[in-house]
Amino acid sequence: ALADGAAVPRVAGRLDEPGDGQVLGRRGADLVVATRRRESPGSTALWRVPSDGGAPVRLFSAPRLSEPLLTASGDLYALSPSEETATPLGAVVLWSIGPDGRARAVSD
Repeated sequence: ALADGAAVPRVAGRLDEPGDGQVLGRRGADLVVATRRRESPGSTALWRVPSDGGAPVRLFSAPRLSEPLLTASGDLYALSPSEETATPLGAVVLWSIGPDGRARAVSD
């Protein structure tokens, strides 16, 4: 039983991902969630989960596991392997992902 005045947990959204997930924080009213598929070489996907109960939206996906960053001001960044290198530990691209899901390369 819940204590008087306790909030009742609710499902904000379900992600169709087999791997681990991590809530990065809020961007406006929505949650930003990172999911990881750990099979080799792995991948990372970023999702927007609407607070109004709408369907989650995949914002970004990249091969290999990376550590995305959501800043306090709501800026979202992620890394992906550079297409200019074929080596597994080669160069990476830093992406800025806008609220609309458009990814812009910041550094390559």
